[in-house]
Amino acid sequence: MITETVEALNYIKLDKNLAAPLIDKPFTLHSCGILMQKGDQEFLNYINFVLAELRMDGTLERLENKYLRGLE
Repeated sequence: MITETVEALNYIKLDKNLAAPLIDKPFTLHSCGILMQKGDQEFLNYINFVLAELRMDGTLERLENKYLRGLE
């Protein structure tokens, strides 16, 4: 099965028979995807600003550790 890193983290938490040997060295890197109406530049700017703030203050990393990696 080929899947994205976030999905793989979820699956290996749910089923101990599964493994994700490349989970710490994925082929591609991304933080998240957000769908929005095409052409809404004001909303895009807002979302990018909020994501930058959450990334800078460590919130995104804390949420990933808590909900995806089960570290907190």
